Amino acid sequence: MKTKPSGWFVLLLASCLCCQLRAQTNLLLNPGLEAPFTSSTIPNVTGMLASNWTASAVQGARLACSQATTNVYDGASCQEVVVTGQHATNATTSAMFYQTFSHQAGSVYTASVWLRAATNSQVLFQLLGFNTAVNSWEPTACHIVTVGTNWQQVTINGGWQNGSNGEISVSFLTNGTFWIDDGFLADVTSNYLQAPLMNTTSTVPPTYFGMQITGLTAPDNWPPLQQGLIRLWSDQVDWLDIEPSSNNFDWTQFDKSTNAVLGNNPAVKILYTMGQTPTWAALNTNTPTDNNGPGSSSEPAYMITWSNYVWNVGYRYKGFIQYYEVWNETDSESYYTGAISNMVTMAQIARSVLTNIDSTIKILGPNITGGIVWLEQFIQAGGPPPDIVTWHDYMASRPENSLGELVGLRDMLSRYSQWSALPIWITEGSPLTNSTPQNVAQSDGGIVSRGYLFCWILNVQNWSWFSWDKGSAEGYVPLSSNPPSETPAAGGIAYSNTVNWLVGAQMISKMIDTNGTWAVGLQRLGFTNAYILWNPDVTTNYAVPASWNVYQMRDFSNNVTSLTGVSNITVGVAPIILDALPSLAVNNSANGRISLLWPAPATGFNLHGTTNLASASWSQITNAVANSNGLLQVTVQATNNSFFFRLSSP
Repeated sequence: MKTKPSGWFVLLLASCLCCQLRAQTNLLLNPGLEAPFTSSTIPNVTGMLASNWTASAVQGARLACSQATTNVYDGASCQEVVVTGQHATNATTSAMFYQTFSHQAGSVYTASVWLRAATNSQVLFQLLGFNTAVNSWEPTACHIVTVGTNWQQVTINGGWQNGSNGEISVSFLTNGTFWIDDGFLADVTSNYLQAPLMNTTSTVPPTYFGMQITGLTAPDNWPPLQQGLIRLWSDQVDWLDIEPSSNNFDWTQFDKSTNAVLGNNPAVKILYTMGQTPTWAALNTNTPTDNNGPGSSSEPAYMITWSNYVWNVGYRYKGFIQYYEVWNETDSESYYTGAISNMVTMAQIARSVLTNIDSTIKILGPNITGGIVWLEQFIQAGGPPPDIVTWHDYMASRPENSLGELVGLRDMLSRYSQWSALPIWITEGSPLTNSTPQNVAQSDGGIVSRGYLFCWILNVQNWSWFSWDKGSAEGYVPLSSNPPSETPAAGGIAYSNTVNWLVGAQMISKMIDTNGTWAVGLQRLGFTNAYILWNPDVTTNYAVPASWNVYQMRDFSNNVTSLTGVSNITVGVAPIILDALPSLAVNNSANGRISLLWPAPATGFNLHGTTNLASASWSQITNAVANSNGLLQVTVQATNNSFFFRLSSP
């Protein structure tokens, strides 16, 4: 028997939602949990299971399953599950009822189920994808909900970047009796791919392009890639590195690291990731899974030691470090094995201490690496909202496949008002290289450029590459050649030129055509347009709309092709940019004069200059235009002040 919603308006909305769901193809087998039911042969699971569904019980949990035919949500029957022995701390997979399905790489799924319980009880409803790299299931969408005695529907959205098995799962977080009915699963990828841009007003900031350098203080190891932010991690500046014994701080390496950043580019912002407990301060030193020695993944035994560490770093580097991240990969036992409640306290302390030192400091994290269930538990435990939500994404060689994971993260955050609108940063990650194409350089560069383009399309506001000097030994796209060195590889060249394309620009449009070609429109300085195109899967022709009024085409290596008289171009895995204006180059001439050059025959363009970009007051430069070896050239007298130039077409 269904519980009817009250009010015709609610009933109308529910009916519309039901029609929408039923119009999509349900990928589940026996979604209504109807007969036949078969006897379980699964350890710790007894009774009868609906066909095409299964269950598991570990860590002391036991499930008694049966076919229920009264008080069902819909149809003739539903699944009843009685859970006992569920006592594992933070257990999210010890008592499960689920169905596997064929998961398509990069797809987004919507999933729903109807639930009720004998008494108010907690349930985790989630989608999972199988990660073959680590041989485990990864949550891709989730919601932890309290189920009551009336039927209620739970809906989630998300997906996994790899093509493999998926799972739709109900995990019972408490003991009790539960009923499950009318599951639903559908592929809704096109809804998200074709959705409008989430952010068309913000210009891309320099801090969008982040970098990590594991040998930051090594000579000749500064990336010449125009990154706007450096994340201090894996630089021997963790808590255990700088406070080897209680209140005994060694700032040698930390000072070298900050000086390396400021000495190379004072305009670069610094993000410091706090954590990794010294052995002497750890609550638990028996942490065999951690990466940095006994106790480094533990919470501190006394929170005063954490507060003291945070205060000392914040006070010493006031004005030098603008962003502080609370811990690294808290959902991984390699980095955090402590209680979620203690991480809540640590995040509260970090915010209080740091913002009292400097109110302009931004608090990030604690960050996760795919562990959206951990983050939802943190939120429900009272975790304070940060200024920025951070996660780690080691992308596939097709960056666009991360769509489902970003959807899953945002879907979970949307349920919590103080978290739903927070900016999202990827503070660590890099994509896999693709060694199969004939032109690996184009492929690697294309992966880098597309990764940054894709993330901004999804309104991710920072991606900090790990790392400049990582190289390709682990299969990730390298940015540098023969690290440590300052010579960019193909990926590094693409990184740098994508900075040139995006920083200071607004992304104002996005379209994916029937051939799978992506086209995004940019606007720079509020008046000039450009279009970036790529196809992640095939090389194809693209008809350039006449309304774009584009003048030239550039690839991410800065090779320029005139588009005069051209209406069709070739688009492939490596992004290209179509400019409405020709490239303007600046050369120093003799006697303090400057030559401004752009490709001929770019007639109809006017040259302007200004000393202040903020004022937007541009004066036309009327000096004579000369044609020199296929380039149009204007020579002006240099000044002692900063000067900016632009070409415009009336």
